[in-house]
Amino acid sequence: MSSEKNAAAAMSAEIGTAVFWDAAEKIHGPWTLAHRTVESVRALRPDDHAIGPAYTIRLRRASDSSTSNREDFLRAYDEAPEGAVVVVEVQTDIGGCAMGDLVAHRLSQCKVAGVIINGSIRDLVGLKQIAPPTWYRAITMAGPISREIAVEIGVDVTVGGAVIRSGDLVCADVDGVFVTPKDEAAKIQEKAREIVAKEAVINARLAAGEDLRTILLGQAEPAH
Repeated sequence: MSSEKNAAAAMSAEIGTAVFWDAAEKIHGPWTLAHRTVESVRALRPDDHAIGPAYTIRLRRASDSSTSNREDFLRAYDEAPEGAVVVVEVQTDIGGCAMGDLVAHRLSQCKVAGVIINGSIRDLVGLKQIAPPTWYRAITMAGPISREIAVEIGVDVTVGGAVIRSGDLVCADVDGVFVTPKDEAAKIQEKAREIVAKEAVINARLAAGEDLRTILLGQAEPAH
């Protein structure tokens, strides 16, 4: 990878959800993006930030209890790809959390970019110390009954009102979670980098004392 591509990738890794929203809005127009946001999840820590391709998991109550269900549950997390954002849809009651500190520790070792769960987590103190950047819906004390959980990997999932497909670009931070279809990812990232560069110039002008109307509207300051 060239130094220019490395720099672009590094910049993209730091871009927040607000910029991705603005980039998508410039391409698709206003009032068109609500279906790309994940509602009702919160960041584990205020500085959590993640961006990467979605690795999707669906969990639901199984029709039977078996050791193979437990193995599938563990495999789903064990096989999370490095750099991916793990997106977990908890479709029905699974008896407890979708992630505790042991699963979080494994995902950290897998070097995933982040975890988004439309269900419960537990071991909050431990998670804050060891978990990858994480977004979740609720907290519980109960662990999952993994022998009674059916697991699907790489399927389309619905999380917080957004449909997320394996490979979609997911960006998440304290402002929320934004999803970009994988066939648009390069275009959106390019536009996002343009916005970051433009806003750097705007902030430099603000620091120099110019007002918003002069910068954004091209209006001269009124005479006194």
